[in-house]
Amino acid sequence: GHLYHSFALLEAVEQAEKRGDREALKRLATRMEGMKDPGPELIVWLARSRAEGGAPGEGERILHAHEASLGANPLYWDVRGKILLDLGRLEEAEAAYRNALALDPSLPKAMNNLGLIAWRRGDPARAETWFLRALQAKPDYELARRNLETVRNKREGKP
Repeated sequence: GHLYHSFALLEAVEQAEKRGDREALKRLATRMEGMKDPGPELIVWLARSRAEGGAPGEGERILHAHEASLGANPLYWDVRGKILLDLGRLEEAEAAYRNALALDPSLPKAMNNLGLIAWRRGDPARAETWFLRALQAKPDYELARRNLETVRNKREGKP
């Protein structure tokens, strides 16, 4: 029953996200918190959900508590990087994204966010390189394209 329960809960989460049903998502998160071992996808989802709901510290705490069991999962590192980036902890975020890419070199979000970190640190050349890599991994990645355009415009002195 436990594994089936995790899959059923994950499916319910995906359906609620598609509908944009925040109340259902809150109820599902509460149910999941009572589970002994909800599985990696649900743990990562709960952490992301908490962070996006305005509690990035709680999201980071959830992920940190499961690092031993999830450390080989690139999605874990990608979500952890985003939470740390939102918390302004750039060095830790960069390390998390690099871990994600070491496990899966084709993650365009991680590349884009490494570009944002480089940009925040005042290194537009490195930022441009990361945005280009993100676009090579996913040519239709609009956010990376806009970020690349912004960096190039700033370097050329355009507003």
